[in-house]
Amino acid sequence: MEQRDEELIISLLPQNPELKEAWDEHRRLAVEIERFEQRGHLTAPEEVEKKNFQKLKLAEKDKIQHILDEYRRVEEANSSA
Repeated sequence: MEQRDEELIISLLPQNPELKEAWDEHRRLAVEIERFEQRGHLTAPEEVEKKNFQKLKLAEKDKIQHILDEYRRVEEANSSA
């Protein structure tokens, strides 16, 4: 994620529970993935688990991006009005 997006996310966390939940889960999954990456060699089941974590992390990122896009759309509409 871009620095600008991360700053916006952090500023919105207190007022948006859905964003906070997605952000926390995204960060938790990043930690899990990092643990797998630090191991070096993974068994086949561990590779599958790592891939599942990566897919879930991407889904959370998509949720976050959707929330940010909606926020920006509303802000743009409000500033145009």
